[in-house]
Amino acid sequence: MTATSSDVTPIAYAFTFDAAYALTLRQRFHMRHRAYAGWNVYSIAWTALLMASIAGWLLTGNPFFAGLLAFLIFLLVFLVFSRARLFRRRVSQSPFFGEAFAMECSEAGFSLHGTQVDTKATWAIVTRAIAFTDGLLLLSGPQQARWLPDACLTRGSPEQVRALIRGQVVNYRSIGFPKLRQNFRRAA
Repeated sequence: MTATSSDVTPIAYAFTFDAAYALTLRQRFHMRHRAYAGWNVYSIAWTALLMASIAGWLLTGNPFFAGLLAFLIFLLVFLVFSRARLFRRRVSQSPFFGEAFAMECSEAGFSLHGTQVDTKATWAIVTRAIAFTDGLLLLSGPQQARWLPDACLTRGSPEQVRALIRGQVVNYRSIGFPKLRQNFRRAA
């Protein structure tokens, strides 16, 4: 007897929408273009400014360049920490912050259950799927994404999830980025 799609147990995830989950979702969303991962216009501009001030200081010995270098490093550290703090504050103001979600994936589609949301959708709304070494990013439009971390799987294996989504989503690709530090909490 062969198993039909109704006999197959759906793959399940349980996760909490918190700052760590949102930050990883944002990182993966920006890493979806492999060539641009880690480098953008701002990082190139900062690197050029820092290199120019180091070169000016070493070549001329002028204290102006040493002061400029110190100021740029201070400003860079300040901007990185303030941007991260602003992002955490924005996420904490979300109505979904701290909410535990349960997600089930099957051949028919996926469903997301929480205290404030109960959604069921087919795979047709997923326009693109990107497999990372530690999870999957499902894109439903230019600014809509769902992050499915392997650490939050409660039923099924990462290989089963990838095989299921590879068969359901036309635009599927795999990116072999190394695992980044994650602090996901599995929902109870």
